Amino acid sequence: MIRSMTGFGRGVAADEHGRAQVDVRTVNHRHLDLQVRVPRNLAPLEMELRDWVKERFWRGRVEVSVLYERTRRDADQLQADPGLAAVYYARLEEIAARLKLEQKPSLDTISRLPGVFELREDVDDFEIARPALRDAFARATDNALQMKTREGASLRRDLADGLARMRVLRDQLAATAPQAQGEIMNRLRERAVQLAAEVKLDATRLHQETALWLTRLDVNEELVRLVSHFDQFATLLDAGESVGRRLDFLAQEMHREITTLGNKLQGLPFSGAALDLKVEIEKIREQVQNVE
Repeated sequence: MIRSMTGFGRGVAADEHGRAQVDVRTVNHRHLDLQVRVPRNLAPLEMELRDWVKERFWRGRVEVSVLYERTRRDADQLQADPGLAAVYYARLEEIAARLKLEQKPSLDTISRLPGVFELREDVDDFEIARPALRDAFARATDNALQMKTREGASLRRDLADGLARMRVLRDQLAATAPQAQGEIMNRLRERAVQLAAEVKLDATRLHQETALWLTRLDVNEELVRLVSHFDQFATLLDAGESVGRRLDFLAQEMHREITTLGNKLQGLPFSGAALDLKVEIEKIREQVQNVE
């Protein structure tokens, strides 16, 4: 079953060390474009995260955001800088004296200033976080893929319906074009004979030019190729793998054949079917841009 390139999933996992949250958002893109955002202390896991993404997504822009919060900290991870606190205190006293304030700087005020207290991060935070992060990532991607699959099922129905309408229009052209083109050919031949007699043109050359022009009205090759493209397109809709690029290619080929049909049949009574075909293939070309 085909998958849409649009999806979102969130996964949360926790263990004795901390809590991880992973958000995965996917949108349209011609190729696989990864955007991974992780906290600074988890930076060593970024390349590993990218590999995890590549295991589950084939195409599209995939944005991964990671949050991680430690729940257990050692006492020695909280570091104080008494020297910096003393400098802060001295400067605050100077300001108080200049402003003739009686209030002295409080310990509470100084402790809140940057650098006085810092929570040191473990150098191995990424090792501690990996299990919960992997679990959260799996849940997030499962949720995103479920959404992409649901969207893909809806997209497949729309594409299949459009393909069915195109088959009907193509069959209408195949049924009506030969007779109508035959009538046009007969009228052109009769007119060519009349012109040759009236203006004394070279009858052989005139018939050759007329025959050449008439061959340009023949749409049988385009109609046959369309059937082949339709069949391949229908097969890919049920392929159950990354088929977006191949569907896009087939849609372009169908558009080329239908454009040629329209050019050949322009102005003829049944050219409306060719125009309807072009409308349908434009819809399909737009829709396949969202197939992974």
